[in-house]
Amino acid sequence: MKKVTCKTISVLLVLMLFAAVFQGGNLVAAQSSLQSPTAEGFTLSADKTTASPNDSVIFSVSLNLAGGYRAARVAIFLPTGLSYEKSTVYIGGAASVVTTSPITTGAGTSAVFNFAEADISAGQIQIYVTANVGSDIRGNALSVRAELFLQQQNLPMPVAPNQQVSFTLQVMDALHPTFPTLPEIPITPQVARVAFNFNGGVRVGGGAQVQAVPIGGSAVEPYVSRQGYVFLGWDTPFTYVTQNVNVNALWTPDTGIYPPVVPPIHDFVEGYFIGGRNSFTQQSHMPLIFYAQNHITNFVSVEIDGRVLLHGTNYMVTTATEANTTAIHLKASYMNTLTTGVHTLRVNFRGDIYAYADFTIRAYTNVFTDVATTDWFYGGVGAMNASELLKGVSATQFDPFSYMTRGMVVTLLYRFAGEPGVTGFYNPFPDIAAGQYYTNAVIWAAANGIVLGHENGRFAPSEMMTREQFAAVLYRYQNALGSQTMDILMDHSYDDFGQISMFARSAVNKLNMQGVFRDWPYIYGNLFAPQNPVNRAEVATVMRYWIESVGW
Repeated sequence: MKKVTCKTISVLLVLMLFAAVFQGGNLVAAQSSLQSPTAEGFTLSADKTTASPNDSVIFSVSLNLAGGYRAARVAIFLPTGLSYEKSTVYIGGAASVVTTSPITTGAGTSAVFNFAEADISAGQIQIYVTANVGSDIRGNALSVRAELFLQQQNLPMPVAPNQQVSFTLQVMDALHPTFPTLPEIPITPQVARVAFNFNGGVRVGGGAQVQAVPIGGSAVEPYVSRQGYVFLGWDTPFTYVTQNVNVNALWTPDTGIYPPVVPPIHDFVEGYFIGGRNSFTQQSHMPLIFYAQNHITNFVSVEIDGRVLLHGTNYMVTTATEANTTAIHLKASYMNTLTTGVHTLRVNFRGDIYAYADFTIRAYTNVFTDVATTDWFYGGVGAMNASELLKGVSATQFDPFSYMTRGMVVTLLYRFAGEPGVTGFYNPFPDIAAGQYYTNAVIWAAANGIVLGHENGRFAPSEMMTREQFAAVLYRYQNALGSQTMDILMDHSYDDFGQISMFARSAVNKLNMQGVFRDWPYIYGNLFAPQNPVNRAEVATVMRYWIESVGW
């Protein structure tokens, strides 16, 4: 919809004033109904352009709202022939499931979403409405409409929408044999969402709290902990997902008394390090994970070189994804305290059963000739290189001041997530070609709401990522993780905060409070420089502190 020009508004005001004078109308009411604010990027799309009866269609509304409005309302009208199923709303990247029932009339269904001032200050809003095509379709096309109402300060909610958009769904079935055969064009991925409920526990690593999983795929297990309790596992499987799943953590009080078990027939069980990785490089920020082939209800303790470790401080114990196995996550913060050389891990279970394995601690050596120990980014570069999340451009060059593209940054986050599979996901961006180094990373990030792309529908993987964009994608990923992070007092208040785009302000504030920008270079004094491209040294430094802040 085109914006109304100032000239057009002036003419309308004159006409309305003329009508009010000669018809006795209420001029104040006429003014309040003529509100001109608009939202950027107000669009309506669907995951199908053609459908048949019994098909499920996901309609998505996207908009960016600036602060200053008192309230906003989005109304989505589904005509007869489309039955409402469910809705999910994302505000600033955080998802919430809508529980209110839509209004049903003879003409169809109206789903209305209201946002208060506190919500719309987040900027980006996305609404997903799932509907089913019924057998009561009328004609060979169904028109869905979305309307946006913006309430300004000290003014009532407008009667007429400020903006409206529509989407036409073509219907193809036996009732309309003359309808041309068109290919189905998916726009959003065919995915299920797996939501983990920690039931009083907290996430200390592993997969995100809410994950998009391709149909038939598996979610990445979060690592969870709860003071005074032993984690028993999850109440619902998430290794072959065919629909949306809610998974709940199961706990038992840690009384030191464990359920009875069948007496062992031997005193040793098998175990192995995940991926065969039995070495740890100092400065690495990634945990070392060992699987012991015995159930967690039998677990007693963990030792390294004969010293008993502290649960929660030195390691985390969880059920593993394989049946009747226990995962020991040796925390990177503890591993960094060990001396170089070979160490022995022993995992003790009830009945004098144990598993053990040797691992090696290697010293981190700076091999980069363009990185000095006195550089402000030395620690970040070391952490990223040791963990292999962000390595050098060559054997001896890190190239700290070269800029990073959007594809590079998203690939870094994808590596941190463990590179989950994307088979079954649809690529929503026309400029993301198959087989590129960033292809799977971008598809994964889009499905999980971490990246949204540009207004033109493209991702622009080779475009340099700005400092504010980096803050935004990192914050969205943090929200998906569901980590409990510690807020620390802000030690910088940027002089150019007003220049930070609305979509990134919450991200910059929150990450600043977590201390992830503590070594971030301040451009020309106390400026964040939000539109400046981010370089490799800056990304490495921020990632180092961010990983520490989310509990690995």
